[in-house]
Amino acid sequence: MFSSDLLFEGTYGCSRPNASELLPVVARKLFSFADRLDGFSIARFEVGPNDDPLILLDNLVHWPREGRHYPTDRAENLRFEAMMESNKALMAAGEGQFKIIHFRNGDFMDVNIGQSVREPLHLQPLGSDHYLLCALHYSDFGKNNENGIVVDRSGNVVERLLLGRCIEAMKTTINGNIWTCYFDEGVYSDDPISQKGVGCFDRHGKHLYPDEYNSIFADWCYNINVEADDSVWFSPSMTGLVQVVNFTVKTISAEQKAGLGVFAIYGEHALWAPSYPNIAAVDFFVVSNLQTSKNKFYQAVDDNGQVIKHEYYAACGSKMYFVANHDVYVIDLKDVQI
Repeated sequence: MFSSDLLFEGTYGCSRPNASELLPVVARKLFSFADRLDGFSIARFEVGPNDDPLILLDNLVHWPREGRHYPTDRAENLRFEAMMESNKALMAAGEGQFKIIHFRNGDFMDVNIGQSVREPLHLQPLGSDHYLLCALHYSDFGKNNENGIVVDRSGNVVERLLLGRCIEAMKTTINGNIWTCYFDEGVYSDDPISQKGVGCFDRHGKHLYPDEYNSIFADWCYNINVEADDSVWFSPSMTGLVQVVNFTVKTISAEQKAGLGVFAIYGEHALWAPSYPNIAAVDFFVVSNLQTSKNKFYQAVDDNGQVIKHEYYAACGSKMYFVANHDVYVIDLKDVQI
């Protein structure tokens, strides 16, 4: 991806660091879920507003995450299409199976939900007893063609919600609000919800914010960080990070030359997960100054100083979570020496 030093400098605003120049940052291991897979595969990794990691498992076939993330030649493309057709047939037959592993307050909660929604891409806790799963597009369920379902801890569907088409990211707050952002296919669609670029709903799907499209969110928002019930950050495609406080835009940071994906936030800095995992030579984390856009590059290590090979990223407030070989780790930006 970054075979050219010029391309790297244009992306990150600085010269490429050597592997030996990456600053070590210790990641703390929280738990392992290797014994809870039940033969399923990881489909999604998220974290809720209580700093509670969630792993969504399913029985579908997934494209290998090692190396490239997408097919690059005809043979690989044929294998990718065959995989997609196999998953489509499984779902059409009603044989898709989904399971949530939720780690909260030191305990595991496992929720088997079967096939209650089209392949869910987003997962968040909703209050203390329910979970919200959302498909990319509208589903074929319900008279209003909802694309989100709410399930209880037994996996029963208790409510269906209409949350807009082409959701790029979704987060919930402790008080039960649902925040979303959309990619350009939704922003430029005929869907009145997605056209607004971002959205906030109450726990029953009532639209709360915004009333109209605000160009500050550009035509694509990549991710969301819920810092608190009344403070939410977005990473739009064409500007710096945008903070919304009490449904009003409060902060617009300097342009971030650090990434486009998952980010943690604390004070004047953002901690970015690898934007191109398994493509760049080293999957580094980046700490970016919100005022100057200057970056520092870090490499995650364990308590013994050993480099951790990581994937699947999620963030809440100042904390960055990731998966490493069915173990979940966390880095707190508050503790990073900047």
